[in-house]
Amino acid sequence: MPEPHHVCLSPDAAPRAPVLSPREIELLIGILGILLGTLAMAVLAASFIWTPEDIAAGAHLIALGLPADACAGCPWCGMSRAFSAVSHGRVFEAVGWNMAVLIHYPLAVLVAIFGPRLAWRKLRDSALR
Repeated sequence: MPEPHHVCLSPDAAPRAPVLSPREIELLIGILGILLGTLAMAVLAASFIWTPEDIAAGAHLIALGLPADACAGCPWCGMSRAFSAVSHGRVFEAVGWNMAVLIHYPLAVLVAIFGPRLAWRKLRDSALR
């Protein structure tokens, strides 16, 4: 009868998760800053382009080449209209659409401003190493 195969379970033999170096972490932060900053800029630009009434009518969908009647309502509609209302100076109306706009709009502005700046610093610093 064959003997059972024994596996050594010492800590040195355990598989380890890959560990990122500080340079790789900086690169990831830089890339994330670029992506999030660009997304925040696009969201803010769209909120200035379309009014809440335009969004309700589906004008944002028409710009994407979709039929306006395709907008059956989504979880983002309230936030989209709230962002648009704030961008058009209608803050009290925005709070009526979605109260979280008081947190998310300033956050989007900060990410749009500082995301690319942080990304540039991280990418520049990691390239110099």
